[in-house]
Amino acid sequence: SGVVSARHFLPLPLPPITMARRSLTAMAVAASLTAANAFTAVRPPALSRFGARSRASEPAMTMVASIGKATDPGVTQIVAESSTYDFVKASALERAGATSVLIGTIATIGATDTVPEGLRLMLAAVGIFAQFEYCFHRWIMHSTDEKFAEYQSLHITHHVDTERDMTLADDAETDPRHIYFSGKTSQASVAICFAGLQALSIPFDLGFDPLSSLVASVLVACVHTSYWQTLHGDIHEYYEENPGGAPRFDLLSAVNPYTRWLITNHVGHHVIRGQGNYNIVFPGPDYLFGTCFVPLRSDEGSR
Repeated sequence: SGVVSARHFLPLPLPPITMARRSLTAMAVAASLTAANAFTAVRPPALSRFGARSRASEPAMTMVASIGKATDPGVTQIVAESSTYDFVKASALERAGATSVLIGTIATIGATDTVPEGLRLMLAAVGIFAQFEYCFHRWIMHSTDEKFAEYQSLHITHHVDTERDMTLADDAETDPRHIYFSGKTSQASVAICFAGLQALSIPFDLGFDPLSSLVASVLVACVHTSYWQTLHGDIHEYYEENPGGAPRFDLLSAVNPYTRWLITNHVGHHVIRGQGNYNIVFPGPDYLFGTCFVPLRSDEGSR
């Protein structure tokens, strides 16, 4: 079957580390895989776009003004191409490649005697954000649990309002919360990342002091939020103001390998009707949990 080349997921070179850290790496990977299997068994994604609530049950929508921004033509082209693809589950080879990246990253974070603290801190922060966005998207926004009804209703309505070409339906009354992160979401992500860095640092003696952890959490949150506010609007051709959160940054609306992955990955999430590709800005857990879908292009499908 058609798959994306594993060269996109080449592992970081393993630094020399002590036997104790090698053991820590192995245990961390094993724990991640075990948690993934257990969590998948307990809480499978149950809703597709057909599970939406009626709009009458949604909170009142905030009126916003258009900011009239035009997306980068190259970004528009990636969206148009991606929306014509079928998507298939990532191959075992691709998942193995992603797992090797995870192993290399964990080893690098634990190499306190050879890798600068700043690099280790940023890698750990990105990993925490990737896990947070995956869990929130899969088990809250696509949840059937009534206590998450507001998030579920907003998000599934967004799926229903999205056409196959990723534009929004003519009759869609899109709430900005369908497209953008709210200020509260960004603030919560900083708090979760900070807590996660401290929770990792203390038992594994990683040396992440509180101030450095806070700075790293804020920096990664700014990158995370800025890319999403910009490219999610581009994907759906939605350019309204966001009164409840950070603005878009036109400079980030550009074609490069990272934005190509982000756009194609999220278009796939809509094409498969919310059954995978739960990571949205940082990759990783989708491969570990077996929910990564990649494009099946026409020339590959005919082989």
